[in-house]
Amino acid sequence: MAFRRSSHSVYECQYHIVWATKYRKKVLMLPHEREYCEQVLRRAAEEYGMLIQSLEVDADHVHIYIEIPPQRSIGRAVGILKSISARLVFKRFSY
Repeated sequence: MAFRRSSHSVYECQYHIVWATKYRKKVLMLPHEREYCEQVLRRAAEEYGMLIQSLEVDADHVHIYIEIPPQRSIGRAVGILKSISARLVFKRFSY
């Protein structure tokens, strides 16, 4: 891995993050639902300047290994990813 640069820093801030669906419900059962969720997460990360190293979407949880710029807190980055993905997945696949 190479260090990334911003206007005032050089950094390598990588995190392994796992989050579960509400009540651990298996809502992403079908392959096309998981693929769509993965696409949404990748687009959101790119839009907010984050770099996804690896991503696994399962029926009831998401594993993500991601590089987050030091200007953004981990909690805020996770909040962005979870809110965008939940909103778009629910919009497309009404549960």
